[in-house]
Amino acid sequence: MDILQTIQQKYNELSDKEKAIANYVLQNDSSLQNMNITSLSQVTGASTSTITRFCRKMGAASYVDMKMKINSISNQFEVKQDNYFDQIYYYYNKIIDRTNKSLDKELIYEAIQKIKTAKRIYIYGLGSSGFTAEELNLRFLKMGMTARCLTNTHLMLIGSRSLTADDLVIAISSSGATDEIVETLDICKEQGAGIISITSFADSYISEISDISLVVFSSNFADEKKFVNTQFAIIYLLDIITTILMSGKEEYERNYEEVDEMMTKRNRHAKHNIPSKNHFTK
Repeated sequence: MDILQTIQQKYNELSDKEKAIANYVLQNDSSLQNMNITSLSQVTGASTSTITRFCRKMGAASYVDMKMKINSISNQFEVKQDNYFDQIYYYYNKIIDRTNKSLDKELIYEAIQKIKTAKRIYIYGLGSSGFTAEELNLRFLKMGMTARCLTNTHLMLIGSRSLTADDLVIAISSSGATDEIVETLDICKEQGAGIISITSFADSYISEISDISLVVFSSNFADEKKFVNTQFAIIYLLDIITTILMSGKEEYERNYEEVDEMMTKRNRHAKHNIPSKNHFTK
């Protein structure tokens, strides 16, 4: 685990001042090399002693040592502040790069095995994570799996009480601390259902209660002030999972293609049967 991964993993344990340091370091890792400790203190509002303490928490002997560790792993993309195309390109490249480095490939294959053997799959997510949950559910349905997406708190709580050991729950929560998801997963655990979580924080409660926790880079650490898709890293992970699933079982790929073909024909038929303007006039 490199130092940037360590910072994200320990993020929830930090004080507010230390989080300000972490946010700046994670969002500006490429340009940090040009800053001394006094400059970092000024932009974060944290004292130099707090910064030094932060560095030691992350396994670095000093601020200079932390910069050296970061410099050895950071992508050196040049970002032109007056060029929005390059900025967004940089942010998304950073998210994919950091996520790719943090993913545990062995855990991903374990998760895929659980998905293959589950009789029923329930996918939970709220807010923007709910849209991602719906996307994953659609992919599973196209592959012919028995899957259901729940993005309503009440339905999650009610439905979780009927789960069994044959069921698998996939919970999507970037923060790993969504209260409603936490409450629901507690019930799922009591019912004996398998749990896979997808989050950005390995030390979150959701991650700890799961049988398998898949951790991605948080888009907020790319730049929380820009309109960067908070689900981008998770979608990248889902693309990996679904690609592996379809490449490993012809039935999934065949079902997926048949459903796509059916929907294409249906849309084409609907398009040809749109009433003309004359149909609505006398």
